[in-house]
Amino acid sequence: AFTFSRETCPPPDSYSIVRLVNVNGCFNDEWIPLTSDFTSDHDPAMSLGNMMLVNHTAHVISKVVYIDTVRKTLCPGARYSFSAALINVDKPAPCNSSITFPVFAFNVEDETGQVLFTDTTHGGIGYASSFMGYRFGQFSVGFTMPAGVNKLVVRIVVLPSSADCGEDFAIDDIKVSPAGPVVQM
Repeated sequence: AFTFSRETCPPPDSYSIVRLVNVNGCFNDEWIPLTSDFTSDHDPAMSLGNMMLVNHTAHVISKVVYIDTVRKTLCPGARYSFSAALINVDKPAPCNSSITFPVFAFNVEDETGQVLFTDTTHGGIGYASSFMGYRFGQFSVGFTMPAGVNKLVVRIVVLPSSADCGEDFAIDDIKVSPAGPVVQM
C-alpha cells in the first residue's frame, strides 16, 4: 500500500529499500541514524543487509506492508512462526497532536484470504532507544499448520492511525520458520 521510491529518505506514504538510514538525518534530522539492520538475536556478521524503510503518514484504513504466498509444503500439525523485525525510526520529539505509534497485525491466511491466525504488536512500536545501539525488535505470530490447507498467505498490515508523529518505521528479516514444541511448565 506504499509507493516505492529510490530516495534514501522516501517521501510521505513511500518506502525505499536501504542498507542504512541516512546518518546525516532525514527530514531535518527527524529520524534516528540507523547504520545496520541489527536485532538483538541477529548475527552481527549479517547486519549489512537491506531493510524496508517506510515514511508512514496518518490513515483511516489498514495498509499492507508485506504480503507473500508460502509455496513450500508445510506439515499439518507442526508449529511455525511468522515473524519480522521492526523499529520506529523517528526521534522522540514534541508533537502538535497525540503520539500514535504504528501497530502492526501479522496475519496467516489461506489462499482464499480467510485469516487463520493473527496477532498484533500490542501498544505499537514506540521510539527506539539508543542505549547499546539502536536495535530492531522481533515480533511474531505462532501457529499450528491446519490440515487441508495447501498454501498459506502471510501478510503484515499497519493498522489505522490518527497522528503524524512517531509513525515512521523500518522492517526486516520477514520469515516463516518452524518452531519447537510448546514448553509445558
